Amino acid sequence: MKKLLVLLPLLSFVFLAKAQDQNVHISLEAQGIVTTNNVVPFWLRANQFGSVPLSGGSGSLIGKIRKDYDTTKTFGWGFSFEGRGNAGKDSRFSLIEGSIKAHASIFELKAGRSKDIIGLADSTLSSGSFSVSGNALGIPKVSLSIPEYYSIPVLGKLFAVKASLANGYLGDVKVRVGERPKDFKGYYLENTLYFKIGKPSWRFKVQGGYNHEALWGDEKRVFNKFQLSSAEAYWYVLTGKLYQGSKVGNHLGSLDFGAEYRFDAFTVLLYRQNFYDIGALRSLANINDGLNGVSIVNNRPGAGDFYWKKFVFEYLYTANQAGMVSSKKTKSGAENYYNNYEYEEGWSYNEMALGNPFITTVNDVRKSQIGNNNKQFFVNNRVLALHTGVQFYAFNWFYTGKFSYSQNMGTFDNGTEPYRSVGGKIRNPSNYGAFTKVNQYSVFLEGIRPLKNGYTVGYDLAYDHGGLLYNSLGVILKVSKSFM
Repeated sequence: MKKLLVLLPLLSFVFLAKAQDQNVHISLEAQGIVTTNNVVPFWLRANQFGSVPLSGGSGSLIGKIRKDYDTTKTFGWGFSFEGRGNAGKDSRFSLIEGSIKAHASIFELKAGRSKDIIGLADSTLSSGSFSVSGNALGIPKVSLSIPEYYSIPVLGKLFAVKASLANGYLGDVKVRVGERPKDFKGYYLENTLYFKIGKPSWRFKVQGGYNHEALWGDEKRVFNKFQLSSAEAYWYVLTGKLYQGSKVGNHLGSLDFGAEYRFDAFTVLLYRQNFYDIGALRSLANINDGLNGVSIVNNRPGAGDFYWKKFVFEYLYTANQAGMVSSKKTKSGAENYYNNYEYEEGWSYNEMALGNPFITTVNDVRKSQIGNNNKQFFVNNRVLALHTGVQFYAFNWFYTGKFSYSQNMGTFDNGTEPYRSVGGKIRNPSNYGAFTKVNQYSVFLEGIRPLKNGYTVGYDLAYDHGGLLYNSLGVILKVSKSFM
């Protein structure tokens, strides 16, 4: 509980800032939580930026402080802080967000831990982007970006662009090759580039682009034959260039496309993320995999007792991976999403998936699905999922609902199907039959009601049922106070 006191001086500091800057927003929230079966249900922990309660009975205190800059001005600065203290079977404090930013014209420079989602998808109701979904805590990083689409002032602003370049620090990461140093430091690299076509006044617009991310470190400490200097290694990571037949570090990303049409009453966005990990996408060998979605946003929110705000429908498929016997042959073989030969915990940070949470870690599945010879952190990356999200107002309450169904097929390494390995060779799973194909259902409902004087009350309900995760029910009751 002592760690909760960390919030108090920070809140006191910003109360002073409040009197001087009306762009400062402050809130404090208290939660009471109960979950069954000693686990936290899926939608109480997935895509929460690492802000997760304890299992069982517990309480949480969440403090938020944010200063926004004025985007109409040429220069400005801002900051964000969010801390969460949990108290129950143990006590824990997490820095969910802590960053400072400055902007000059269309550019933004930001440093620290922030809440970021990378990839073209709905920002609030999606099942999660493939690369970075907001599932884990943000990796501390320094980024230079054009954060929002900038309309290029030629051809009637027909084209718009946004982009980013970031470098981050993971701290100690586990490696499972070479000398396996215990103090191996990991780093993060991110670069993105997206374009939108369509004048601001047009109803129809299309957009597309790519994101590329990598986790890497001092590879000389792992591979004796690694001869690149630090500067050379960084260039190889940034460009994805091969060194001695493979990439430096753990790389992945997505190629995204979307189309938007603005009707009078609502706006429809269709989007598609195409995944790449170790190279199959260049030959379209894993083109069957992807995240497909449609977002429908109400342009005419009402003032009555009921109106809807947004619907999202998504279809996620990750089971092909260019690893099926019927798949096109590739030199790299099955993609094995999120797992990595060098990095023991793959595409994760603090033991939580950085990408879509339907790709499941060994920490979350039923023990009966792991087997005795498991060597993978992500034991379920072959998934078919149907997901629906909805937001609506009813009788002074604002509701958010999520309803998800998934078929879970494990990995090529722990199933029963032969698959294509390196060079297109057919091989059998090394952890044969450890994972049994199962269905999973996860539902979530949040209700929030604003009261007078900046107070808000609410609740969260979540339930899991199926063969992948342990069945669990979770209830959160919460009250918050906004000071601006």
